[in-house]
Amino acid sequence: MIMTFLLSLILILYMAFLGLVAGGVIWEGKIPKVITHTLRAIPIAIAFNAVFGGDWASILVLVWSAAWFWTGHKDALDLGGGSPTDDRDNFLTPFVLRIAGKLKYERSSLNYDLLFWFVKCSLITLPIGGTGGLFVPPLMLAAHKYIAYEYRAPAEMIARALGISLSILIFVQVF
Repeated sequence: MIMTFLLSLILILYMAFLGLVAGGVIWEGKIPKVITHTLRAIPIAIAFNAVFGGDWASILVLVWSAAWFWTGHKDALDLGGGSPTDDRDNFLTPFVLRIAGKLKYERSSLNYDLLFWFVKCSLITLPIGGTGGLFVPPLMLAAHKYIAYEYRAPAEMIARALGISLSILIFVQVF
């Protein structure tokens, strides 16, 4: 029981640290984003391998999750107040825009941002059940509502790390 708790805590801290590095909150520009996003995908691949086995499949899971970590998301940062531009190739926004249009969500609205994070985190965690989309948006919304503006970006990054970590932990515990 204690070991599970310690491993869970280490996973959450690992994901939060890499999220802060990837977001430029700490060590801005020191580590290439492709490395931090790949490092963030490793626990998902390990969880997949622990449950299903298969080294090649785990490598595909690593590539899949890293690619979805990498997809741009600047237009969904600072929930409801982000700019609809991004400096990275973003193949997810057109898909989310189509869904948002059906739901009548404005691109710079809070609902659009939560939808974007639901889709993105569901895709990141799809190999291990896709539950990231269930945890990340509510945690980010809580960080957005209850954290002072100057601390909001790191709080939202930590909320994302916590949501992805919860997905990994639940997947491993259930299977």
